[in-house]
Amino acid sequence: MNATESGTDASELSRSEVRGRALTGVLYVTASGGINLLIGFIGNLALARMLTPEDFGVVAVGLTATLLGTAISDGGLGAGMIRRPEPPKRSELRTLNGIQLAIAAAVVAPICLIALGFGRTGAITAIMILSLPITMLQTPGRVVLARNMLYDRQAAVDAAGQMSFYLFAVTTVALGADVWGLATATLVRATTSTVLIALLSVGFLAPSLRGWRGFGPLVSFGLRFQATPLLYVLREQGVNLVTAVAGGLGVLGLWTLASRLIQVPILAFTSLYTVGFPAMSRILAGGEDPGPIILRVVRRAAIVAALVFPAFIAASPALIPALFGAQWSDAANVLPFVGVSTVILGSISVGALSYLNAAGRPGIVAVATATFGVIWVALTALLLPSLGIEAIGVGNLCGALVEAVIIDRATRRAAGVAPYRPLLRPLTVALFAGTTAWIACVAGPPGFAMALGAGALGFFLSAAGLVVACRNDLRDTLQLATGMLPPLSLPRRRRT
Repeated sequence: MNATESGTDASELSRSEVRGRALTGVLYVTASGGINLLIGFIGNLALARMLTPEDFGVVAVGLTATLLGTAISDGGLGAGMIRRPEPPKRSELRTLNGIQLAIAAAVVAPICLIALGFGRTGAITAIMILSLPITMLQTPGRVVLARNMLYDRQAAVDAAGQMSFYLFAVTTVALGADVWGLATATLVRATTSTVLIALLSVGFLAPSLRGWRGFGPLVSFGLRFQATPLLYVLREQGVNLVTAVAGGLGVLGLWTLASRLIQVPILAFTSLYTVGFPAMSRILAGGEDPGPIILRVVRRAAIVAALVFPAFIAASPALIPALFGAQWSDAANVLPFVGVSTVILGSISVGALSYLNAAGRPGIVAVATATFGVIWVALTALLLPSLGIEAIGVGNLCGALVEAVIIDRATRRAAGVAPYRPLLRPLTVALFAGTTAWIACVAGPPGFAMALGAGALGFFLSAAGLVVACRNDLRDTLQLATGMLPPLSLPRRRRT
């Protein structure tokens, strides 16, 4: 049974139902993200033992082209359908399918032709970019699942896609396919996810361009909304390009591994981002005041970040070489800067960005993202020759601070609340705990034992600091987390 047959559209849900689905959505997305990160960690561990930093750098080039093509092809039309009050018709979903498939084909063809002229790296890029049209076919199904807030189905699809990618990649690389196995795995993941999305949502929809002229309002919002993901990709890949040119593919490979590893603690924010936009759209449609909600989300995100990030970052100097080998040790040097920037910007953004986008103000979000990108790329290019990989972290932190200021001011003007205020005390705790445990890890002997000890020290200091400085917020966050768990249902014993 697909989503349109089994679920009520979110526009018909009550406030309590929206809240309930949002909370369970956070649970499902977090669990799925945890599974995906575990699969990715094991897969990357195996691949890092078989491939070199230069190989990862080559794949990073292909990933750059794929992400850029995805951002262009998406167009934000799906987000416009998620945000609007009325549910999409099946004919509209077919038209959406046709428009995005046409755009994807127009993007992929020239990129493939150009890439094939650049040897092995270009051929890898061409293979990876071919996954784009397949991925675009998922959009109608993901729109329906997001509107109905059926996050369990989305989580299942994402986990299955991740599993198929790493199973294929590790197997083919081990059999001698080298980096080509990693590249072709992107096609396997795209196909697996697309088939599952269709089965769990609206079924297979034949693409159509009929009625495309009626998409004007969606295009207007979508272009402004999609500017942020596009700018996000440009800034991330701009850093990759500058790193490759100024530092070489080896440094790019180190940064690629570091950026993947930092996704582990970023999981604390990912679920809130995923659930936030559809939920905030429904809340605003119901006329509820968004200010208190924004502050609650920021407060809880900051508490979770203060518990997670110090432990992870502090363990990295010993953990990375122990797991991946000594040649990857320098990847740990960039993580403290990226960790601090994520705690600050991530905590503010999970509530504020969902509100600004749902309230029809995606333009300011794009401006903030672009500003971050300019600062990050410029400082990386300027400092990389003298600082090495740490330059990427310094640029990231400076850019994040400026974006956080822009987002905070925009939210204050629009909603009358300052998202930075609930962040201050958890941030102070996280900085103290992470710095203390990091110093202990660097000063100690190498190996897993030191990594575990430093991680435990970082978590203990964070938890103790939050008990002292943020007791009520910590209790509220823990109660919410335990409340998301489904009740344990035990079979009753029959009376004899």
